[in-house]
Amino acid sequence: EDATVGERVGAVAIRVDSRIVQWLNQTGRVLVKEEVQLNPEIAAYFETAEGELDAIRATLIVPLKIEGKLTGILLVGEKLSGDIFDDQELEVLAVLANQVAISLENARLYEELSESNAQLMQASRLKSQFLASMSHELRTPLNSIIGFSKVLLNRFDGELTERQETYIRSVHNSGAHLLQLINGILDFSRIEAGKLEMISEELDLHELIDECIESSMPLARGKQMKLEKNVPLELPPLSGDRTKVKQILLNLLSNAIKFTAQGRVLVSVVAEPDAIRVSVADTGIGIREDDLAHLFEPFQQLDNPVARSAGGTGLGLAISKKFVELHGGRIWAESRENQGSTFHFTLPLT
Repeated sequence: EDATVGERVGAVAIRVDSRIVQWLNQTGRVLVKEEVQLNPEIAAYFETAEGELDAIRATLIVPLKIEGKLTGILLVGEKLSGDIFDDQELEVLAVLANQVAISLENARLYEELSESNAQLMQASRLKSQFLASMSHELRTPLNSIIGFSKVLLNRFDGELTERQETYIRSVHNSGAHLLQLINGILDFSRIEAGKLEMISEELDLHELIDECIESSMPLARGKQMKLEKNVPLELPPLSGDRTKVKQILLNLLSNAIKFTAQGRVLVSVVAEPDAIRVSVADTGIGIREDDLAHLFEPFQQLDNPVARSAGGTGLGLAISKKFVELHGGRIWAESRENQGSTFHFTLPLT
């Protein structure tokens, strides 16, 4: 073995309740083994711990501390020259020990964070798989309930009394609402699991907006509201996932109608240099400035009586944001409390 490297210190196990650890904790100083024999005060402290010191083949025992707490010990062997360590060298070792302590603490925190992130990701995957599985299991019987109630409402199996029609329509509407909530949860779980597929095709915005307005009309009629559109006749060619763009529009229209007691909802389109901007404006209750920053977060709902009575999962805007981002666009809202809201989203031009 090369003699020039001096005597190796090696790894040593030191008990937490040992006199060495107690001394380092109390003083925070570097322990020089030679001082134990030369300094009566230190010698008295280690009088019952001679075996502990003899077991450590080191000249210096340096405490590693973080925020005043002893987190480790650095053992330093003798100098190759055989000289003793002077005060300046001890100060340098103290600074070095401080840096070592910080590095070890950072490594420990990073390892804990990595483990926590891995556990959170696993929990998130399991949650998404559970939601997807449960949503699928619930959709099957719901589709039967909705389908058969529709058959009864269309009188394919005979006439209905007024009371029967009221009950069956309530079953149908409640089933359709529940299916919409389940579809939202299923979409969100697919997004989180990274299993959402994009099918790009040429989009006819005129046709798409007309379909969404027609689908939303029954809800608007119930509140005596107007649904209007302002779409230029000529628009640049646009491609995207038709189903997802339609769902974005339906989500925005549904929210606009839901939070507007009376007035109108306007869907407008503007061709920008590199994108198409679609806007849905309402004359509803508006949104507080504090709430605007959190609108597109999952499971977020406005804290007001109208929002609480409207129900929902708080996923519609979060899903819309993901769908817009999958197209390479962005979505945002402009609103003032009691002065209506306008939601915009962009779709990049092909």
